[in-house]
Amino acid sequence: MRKATVDPPASSQTVKSINGIKKWVKLELAKADPYTARFFDVTEDIDLAKFTPEWFDKFLTYKIRSTK
Repeated sequence: MRKATVDPPASSQTVKSINGIKKWVKLELAKADPYTARFFDVTEDIDLAKFTPEWFDKFLTYKIRSTK
C-alpha cells in the first residue's frame, strides 16, 4: 500500500487497469450484450452503480482465461 501512495507510476498502472476494463466492456462484452453503454457515464468513465462486482468477476475470469 505504501508504494501505491508514494510512487506516481502506481497511479498510471491504475489508469491502465481501468482502461483495460473499458476495452473489455466495449470489445468483448459487447459481443454478448448489446447494452454495454449502460456501464459508462456521460464522461465515458465506468459507472460503478452499474458495473457491479458480478461484472468485475466476469472481467477477471476473461483475463485469466485469455492469458493461458
